[in-house]
Amino acid sequence: MLPEWTIVGFSGHRNLPAPHVAAAGIGAALNQLTASCGSLGGISSLAVGADTLFVKEMARREQPFFLVLPFSRSRFQKDFSGEDWDRLQPLLNRAASIEEIVLGESVEEPYMEAGALIVDRADVVLVVWDGAVAAGAGGTGDVVAYARAMGKPLLIVDSTTGNLVAERLELLPAKPVFPPAANDGRTPRQMVEEKFLALDQAAQGHSYGVRHLIPAIIILQLLTAPLGLGALTLDLHHTHELASKLVIVAELLLLMTAFILIFQHRKKHQQWISNRIQAEICRSFLATWHLRGNGEHSPAIAVQGFSRFCRNLRLIQHMDKTPTPSLEVVRDQYLVGRIQGQINHFNREYGTASRAYRKLKAYAIMGTALAALFTATTLVLSLLPLSDAAYTVAKVLSLLFPLISAALFTLIVTQDYSRRTARYREMVQVLEDIEKRLKIIRTWTSLARITIEAETELFQEIVEWQSFQRFAGEPH
Repeated sequence: MLPEWTIVGFSGHRNLPAPHVAAAGIGAALNQLTASCGSLGGISSLAVGADTLFVKEMARREQPFFLVLPFSRSRFQKDFSGEDWDRLQPLLNRAASIEEIVLGESVEEPYMEAGALIVDRADVVLVVWDGAVAAGAGGTGDVVAYARAMGKPLLIVDSTTGNLVAERLELLPAKPVFPPAANDGRTPRQMVEEKFLALDQAAQGHSYGVRHLIPAIIILQLLTAPLGLGALTLDLHHTHELASKLVIVAELLLLMTAFILIFQHRKKHQQWISNRIQAEICRSFLATWHLRGNGEHSPAIAVQGFSRFCRNLRLIQHMDKTPTPSLEVVRDQYLVGRIQGQINHFNREYGTASRAYRKLKAYAIMGTALAALFTATTLVLSLLPLSDAAYTVAKVLSLLFPLISAALFTLIVTQDYSRRTARYREMVQVLEDIEKRLKIIRTWTSLARITIEAETELFQEIVEWQSFQRFAGEPH
C-alpha cells in the first residue's frame, strides 16, 4: 500500500471583516475533514487574505499542499507588500509544486482559471465566503458556483461568523487504510519502488492469462463449427442418431466453456490494464525522481481514473528530503535506466509483434486459399459418382477453412499486432533521437525539457495501448 491523502481545494475572500474568525473557521473545517478523511493535502492560489490563512494552517499542521499562482511569480509578488511577500517565502519553499498561470494582461481571468483548476484537482472544496455573488470574474462566488456545478463536496466557512455549512460531504473518498503517518522505516522512494514491483508483477501475471484467454475463446468457438456441421450431416442422413446427440452435447459444452472464459477474461482484462498503467506511472516517477521536486516537469497521462494515484505519488515524492545527485549522475541514470531500457524494450516488442503479424497473416491467407480449394473440390465431387463421405468431408472443410481464416484475422486485430509493428518501430526512432540529445546536454533546463518530451511520448503510447486494449479486449 502507498500513503494516500484527501486533497482540500481552497478559495476565499481577499478582504476579510474578521481574519481571526476566518482562521478559526478554517481550522474547524480541517479538523472535521481530518476526522472523516484522514490525512489531508491542500491546493490553493496563496492569494492575499483567506488563501494565505489556509496555506499557513496547512503548513502549521505539517500537511502537504500544492500552489496554483494566478500570475507569474514576479507579477504575483506585486499583490503583496514587501514584508508580507518575505513572510510567504517559507510557504512557497514548502509547496509540493507551484504552477503559474500566464494569461496576458487580464486581472480577473487568471483568478477564474486558478479557481477552476483548484476545484478540478480537489476531492473537497473549502471556501471562506460571505454568500454574495462574486464582485468580479474569478471571485469566491464564482468558485462556489463552479464547485456546485461539478458536484464537488463543499464546506463553506461564513466569513463573518465562522459558521460551517456542508454540502455533499457524503461523496468524499473513503478514509485511507494507510495514512502518510505510518512510518515503517522505508524512504519515500523505496515505497514507490516496492509499489512498482508489486504492480509490475501483478500486470505480468494477468498479462499471461489475458493474452491466452482471447485465443482460447476464439479456438473454442471455432471448434463448435465442425461439430455443428457434423451433427447436421448426421441428421440429414438419418443415421447414427446417438452419435449426432453426442456431437451436439460436445458442441454445447464448448460453447458453455467459451461463455465462462468470456466473463473470466473481462475481470482479468480490466485488472491487467489498471495494474499496467499504474506500474508505468510509477516507472516514470522513479525515472524522473530528481527532476520533479518543484512539479514543473510532469507529463500528464490522459487516461481517466489515475489522477488521484499520480497526485499521491507526487506528495510521496515531496516527502523525500534526500540530496539531489549531480546533473551528470541524474542524466546518465535517466539515459541508461529509462531511455536505453525503453529502446531495448520497444525493439524486442517490435520483433515479437512483426513476427507474429507475418505468421498469422500468412496462415490466414493460406486458410482462404484452402477454403477456395476445397470449395472447388466439392463442386467437382458433386459431379462425380463418388461416395457421400468424400463429398461431405470436402464440404465440411470448405465451410471450416473460411472460419479459420476469419479467426486468424480476428486474432491479428485483437492482439494489435499490425499497429504495434509500426508504432514500436516509430517509438525506437523517437527514443534514439532523444538519446542523442541527452548525451550532449549540459544544463538542468535542457535535461528537464528533453525528459518531459520523452515521458510525454511514453505516456502517449500508454494512452493508445489502453484505448485499444479496452476495445479489443471485448469478445466481439
